[in-house]
This record gives sequence, structure tokens and C-alpha cells, in this order.
Amino acid sequence: MEQWKGTKCQFGYINKQKKFQFAMLMLYVLIGVGLFLIGLAVHKTRANLFTVLGILMVLPAAKRVIALVLMVPRKSVEKERFEKVRAALPERIPVKESFSTVTMLRPLQARRQEALPEPATIPISGIYGICLI
Repeated sequence: MEQWKGTKCQFGYINKQKKFQFAMLMLYVLIGVGLFLIGLAVHKTRANLFTVLGILMVLPAAKRVIALVLMVPRKSVEKERFEKVRAALPERIPVKESFSTVTMLRPLQARRQEALPEPATIPISGIYGICLI
């Protein structure tokens, strides 16, 4: 599942999330429409259980729409900048693919007109935070 959804704080996470949310949305829409059409073909009327199940598929689809709408304006970090931040981490902190080992702090949302400065590593009592803004 991680290969489709992506892992937080890894390169390309936001793009993978966008693709995953869109694919899941289309899956729920196709299942809902399919259930409705099956009920219509079998019973020759809209008043059946398949119509109710098809309409209920709107609920998980709406959840995916919300997640997709929240992710669309976001952009993934460029590969060079990602590698620069990863290189800025001290050597004694192991960098693994898991989110629990190294947490890169999410940058505060900057206005679109502002340019983002270079990343910096800030030691705070043995815990290192990555400042992207």
C-alpha cells in the first residue's frame, strides 16, 4: 500500500497522494454507478436495494473528494531541495525510510509571492528540526 500512497516526508509523497486519492475516488464512483446499473438491469426499476447501495457509495467518495481538494494546491518539493535537506541532517541520526526515525517538520504555508530561503538544521537539545522557511 505504501508504494501507491507514499510515505510521509519522502520524495514525491504529495504527488503520490494526489494520484492515490483520485484513483480511489474513481473506484468509488465506478462501484456506485455499477451497483445502480445492476439494480436497474435486474429489477427494471430504480426502487431497489442496489440503488440504495449505489447512493451510499457517495459517502466514501465524498471523503476522497475532500482529501483530493486539500491536496490539489500543494506541490511536492524538488528533488534537489529534498536531497539538500536530507544532507543537512547530522551524521549521527540514522535516515531510514520510516516516518518515526526522522521527522522533517512541515513548512509553514508561505504566501505565493514570497521566495522560500534555503533549508537549515537547528539543534534543539539533541533533537534536530529541519526549518524549510
